[in-house]
Amino acid sequence: AWLTDWRLWAEKERRDAVVRDIYKDLFTVHLKATDHSEEFELVLGVGCLTWRPDSHEQVQRHVATAPIAIGFDENSGRLTVTQVSAPDAVSIELDMLDPALISTPAKIDEIRAMAAEYDGHLLDQPAIGEI
Repeated sequence: AWLTDWRLWAEKERRDAVVRDIYKDLFTVHLKATDHSEEFELVLGVGCLTWRPDSHEQVQRHVATAPIAIGFDENSGRLTVTQVSAPDAVSIELDMLDPALISTPAKIDEIRAMAAEYDGHLLDQPAIGEI
């Protein structure tokens, strides 16, 4: 009977440990961003560009970012991640690329305009993928 109870507890503990670790990491980010707001900007990076152009280092990095904030409720301990209002809802990040690799800069401007006006959920992969 003890072993059965222990196995149930151990299984729950394994699941809970994962959540506690994520909470701890998110809380640490919250504290750093709060204590050093002039040094850190919180952004959510979505869409991974993986590309190895000729005569260029391999690129493997987020291609779109959106500003976020982490809120902390001192009474409940709840952490909440929300998108922050900004001039561009989503920004297209291409600074990791040599500008000579971009053959149609006008198309990039069009994509940036679409991203700036994006009003969907940041984690909606098909919608972000449309951009």
